[in-house]
Amino acid sequence: MNQKPISWAAAPLLALLLLCQACDPDRPKPEEKFYCKVDGKHWRPDSDGDFKRITLVSDLMDQGRGIYIRATDASTNQTISIYIFDSSGIDTVRSGKLYEISLNQALTNNPPAGSFSKNNQTFKTGSNHKGTFRILSIERDQRILTSFKMKAEFEFTAVSPSGKTVKITQGQFNDWVRVSQ
Repeated sequence: MNQKPISWAAAPLLALLLLCQACDPDRPKPEEKFYCKVDGKHWRPDSDGDFKRITLVSDLMDQGRGIYIRATDASTNQTISIYIFDSSGIDTVRSGKLYEISLNQALTNNPPAGSFSKNNQTFKTGSNHKGTFRILSIERDQRILTSFKMKAEFEFTAVSPSGKTVKITQGQFNDWVRVSQ
C-alpha cells in the first residue's frame, strides 16, 4: 500500500487546529494560579482592569491549622472561598493529603468551609453539601520563610438558602501561600 504524505495545504490546517486547542479558554493554563468550573463553565479570578484589586488571597492561618483561599472575579461580582481546618495542623511538608470541604469546625458558629457568592446570593457547603481539597505538591524556598508554593485540586457542591445548588469542579490552585500568625 502506498500512503501519501500530508499535503502542504493540510499541514497548516493541522497546525492551526493544534494551536486553537492550546488556546481553549475552557482549559487551565499549565501554571495558572486559580481555575475551576462553576456549573460546567470555566471560571477564573479577574480584576476587571483595576490593577489595585486583589483577585487571589491565600493564607496559612490559626498557627498552621488552617488554609484560607479567596478568589474574586470583579467583572461578574463573584467570589469563591475555601477554608480548610485541621486541628493537628495542615501538613505543609508532604503532599497528597485529602481534606474535606463541608463545615468549618474551627469556629463556634460553623461557617462553611467552601462558598460561592454572586449578586448578593451566597452558596455554602454544609453537612449535606461537601467537597474535597487535595494538596498535590508543596515547594519551599529556604530564603523565604513567610510563604510556600502549593499546588492543589478541589471540588465542592454548595447550596443557597433557597435550595439552589452550585457545583465547583475541576478546581486547581497553584500559588504562594502566605504564612500568617
